[in-house]
Order: sequence, then structure tokens, then C-alpha cells
Amino acid sequence: MARLNEGLAEARGTFIARMDADDVSRCDLLERQLDYLMDHPECVAVGTGVDETDPEGRPIRSLNIRLAHEEMDRAMSSVHWSNDFTHSGAAG
Repeated sequence: MARLNEGLAEARGTFIARMDADDVSRCDLLERQLDYLMDHPECVAVGTGVDETDPEGRPIRSLNIRLAHEEMDRAMSSVHWSNDFTHSGAAG
């Protein structure tokens, strides 16, 4: 986590996206997320669904949490909030 925070502190771009070394994404993920952010300037972050796999690449479970803006605001202001964005699926 310390290295992630150091990288965020050093970032100078308009947008930040990150992936862990063991993550795999669709080749158009960042393009689609950037397009959405550019088309919706009121939006500060986007995420994506995630498929978790075992070491052999077999699906374990899918995470596809879709929250509307108001639901995300409510969730983030709750004392019981947990981050529904996976690191590799978030950009902002």
C-alpha cells in the first residue's frame, strides 16, 4: 500500500488507472473508461465488473456491482461502507 500511495503522490496526469501485476483486462477497458469520463465530466471515478479466477484461469466468481450515483454517495457516507471498486477496475 505504501508504494501505491507513493505512486499516487507522484502522478501528474489528468487520470489515474492502476492494475496489479497479476491482473488481466480487456484490451479496450481503459479506452472505454476514459471515453465515459470525458463524456461525463461530473463523474470522478468509474469501475468495472471483475471475474476472479483460480491459478489455472478457471472462473471462481464474478463481481458486477452496479451502483447509481445516489447509491454510491449513500454507500460512501455510511460508517459501514466498504470499497466496491477493485483496484484494477477503477479509473478516475
